[in-house]
Amino acid sequence: MPERRKHHMMIAFCLAAILLVTYSIALIIAAHGMAPVGLLLVVSGTVEWLPGQLLGWASIVGLVFVIIWFRHDALKLAVGQLVATIFLYLSWFVFVCLGAIGNAFLSTRWDAFWGDVGRHFFTSWPFQIAFLVVAGSLILQIARRHRERRAASSSSSDAS
Repeated sequence: MPERRKHHMMIAFCLAAILLVTYSIALIIAAHGMAPVGLLLVVSGTVEWLPGQLLGWASIVGLVFVIIWFRHDALKLAVGQLVATIFLYLSWFVFVCLGAIGNAFLSTRWDAFWGDVGRHFFTSWPFQIAFLVVAGSLILQIARRHRERRAASSSSSDAS
């Protein structure tokens, strides 16, 4: 059993590392230039990026907390990681919207907002792919663990 727990922890750490690295290098295009999300998280001269920063840091702390707190329960670990992953993606989307709003405000072309949002998907393709892979593997883990628990529960009730 300890070997299996180590395997679950290694998978959790690898998924979190892949997601956090690709998140931190995802580019955000704003009216004043381009910057990776990791830079926007730690260095920002204006308050306009604050919602994305707060959500980003809360997601990162939540992801680390979930890995530490639920290290003994694989199902709870996978569910917690999935929730933190979704919030991390939401943080990226908040940064994207803030950048696109800044671009639309300066150019006074509000119809270009969705075009700017679409451009962010292409400039952050590693994060998009990592999010899909991580979220997909977590969903598969959750389904497998849930089936295992249900099978174990039904076999233990049959034995009694």
